[in-house]
Amino acid sequence: MSRFHRLSQEIIASETPQAARRVVREIERALRAERARRGHWTYDLNRHIALLVAHRAESARLARLRGAAIRSGGAEKA
Repeated sequence: MSRFHRLSQEIIASETPQAARRVVREIERALRAERARRGHWTYDLNRHIALLVAHRAESARLARLRGAAIRSGGAEKA
């Protein structure tokens, strides 16, 4: 199985705002790369859609984790 990302499984599974932000940034990087292929034979619409779905889900997770950190009075920067 090939990996499109450069993150470890521990970072991906981590429930911290910092880790979630790294995941969102990595998905954004993959989306930019996929958009750059638009019009080329290697472009994959299904991959692009999957990246968009993942980006929405991870963005929602990041918002939830940031909200939890704020509610718990966490001083760490999200």
